[in-house]
Amino acid sequence: MRIARLATVFSLFFGMLLYAAPQAAALYLSDNDIPGKPFTDKCQGTVDKTTDERDVYRIYLQSGQHIALYMSGSVGPTHDLDLRLYSPAAANISDHAAVVASSQAINTSNEDIYYTATQDGWYYLEVRAFQGGGPYLLTDYPSWPAPGFPATPYRIWGTDRYETAVAIAHQGFPGWRHVKHVIIASGEDRAAADPLAASGLVWTYGAPILLVRSGSAPQCVIDALK
Repeated sequence: MRIARLATVFSLFFGMLLYAAPQAAALYLSDNDIPGKPFTDKCQGTVDKTTDERDVYRIYLQSGQHIALYMSGSVGPTHDLDLRLYSPAAANISDHAAVVASSQAINTSNEDIYYTATQDGWYYLEVRAFQGGGPYLLTDYPSWPAPGFPATPYRIWGTDRYETAVAIAHQGFPGWRHVKHVIIASGEDRAAADPLAASGLVWTYGAPILLVRSGSAPQCVIDALK
């Protein structure tokens, strides 16, 4: 009975940690430029042409994945919000050559974007106040795979868990582009909950997670950090 209760408490603790970590960490992330804040299935915010012109979010898409983005907000001649979706190649939100989809309806904040990703990576969504401003609600309806674009599963692995984590990190963040943080967690069997608890921070910061031993860092991790 005691073991069962401890297991329940332990599960609740890590469940709360996984929920709270992204929420708390997101408060310290800038939403004015790339890489922005993590995008969830529903995001709410407020932008204003004179005080806070834009919000920037990041969303990870795989090649062939289709996504439909919808924004609802204030409507009228004094309120006009627009949407822009930037490719993983974007350096910042002024890099208009990297815009892959946009919605710029006149005199409305009700916008939508439909897009099929052409490559794996982090895409960046900008909500911009073209005129006036106000609150908005963003929702997405991703589908996988896109019609007529079959999914191609592939496996990423290394000789052990440490090399596998490095390989996954390089796949998700090629060239460490826009990476400002790296999450380090224990790869020891006895600390299996460590990377699990860190997963929320990985999503929030858009950061790779690398594993280390209790007394040293594997050479593959050292090379990756360099």
